[in-house]
Amino acid sequence: MKQYAIILFVHSDDEICAHYKHLKQNGVVEWGVYVPIKADELKKQKTFYAYTYISGGKGIKYRFLVDDFKSNDDGQKTIPPFDLKNVPMHYEAEYNNKNVHKSWLKIKKIEKLNKIISLNDFKNRNGEYCSDKPSRGGYWLVIDNQFETLNYTENDCPIKKLNLPLKENHTEEDLEAFLYKNPKKLGDNSLEVVDRQYKYIDLLLKEDKNYIVVELKKYAKSETLAQIIDYIDIIEEEFCESTRGLIICNDYDPRLKNSIDWLKKNHHVNIELITYGVKNK
Repeated sequence: MKQYAIILFVHSDDEICAHYKHLKQNGVVEWGVYVPIKADELKKQKTFYAYTYISGGKGIKYRFLVDDFKSNDDGQKTIPPFDLKNVPMHYEAEYNNKNVHKSWLKIKKIEKLNKIISLNDFKNRNGEYCSDKPSRGGYWLVIDNQFETLNYTENDCPIKKLNLPLKENHTEEDLEAFLYKNPKKLGDNSLEVVDRQYKYIDLLLKEDKNYIVVELKKYAKSETLAQIIDYIDIIEEEFCESTRGLIICNDYDPRLKNSIDWLKKNHHVNIELITYGVKNK
């Protein structure tokens, strides 16, 4: 029997990370697809692999062992997932508000490929080699389904972490004072401090012509997102310059990261979450 696979077009590794965390916690994760998957061959295979093509020409980097899937074959109406509790948070808001998915994949394993592969390793259902990025939910013949994979772990999740010389019992004011004097510890030598506690903003930085709003927390709750979005709006309205946000925290509510990922993917809101650890001074 010919081996078929689905290729999913995604925007960034952040989406993979959100799915991995949900899978690790719940043992199964569902992936929503915007188009119907018309693939009788996949039903014959029972379990099969799906692959992700990352936007920006980065190629295929991950694959998922799909235990089950369902699709609206008529291509018109959207359908619910198998179980909403299997859906990561950043999807849940989108699903409840828009109800846009026409197919769902139930995934029980995520693997990271040992190298980026191209679409030339796949053929479409007509036997033609892939040359363009796949449509969402398009399915393809796998030319070589023995790709070497690596274990995908929490370390693959793209969250930057800093080690800062602060005391164990430091306060948010201590964190603010340190970064005010040492903005380059954020990893970019071009950062300059504009002000501190400007209109209640912990730190206001500038990178070339762009402003950066920094919110500092020992523990960042999900409500922190609304706070920093308000601050971004204030700066953009006042200075008419592009502004992005940084939330720097020692720990955070997982819902915050999922919401940031969803906003970045669907509304191109530029907010980054950075964690920090404490090292001996």
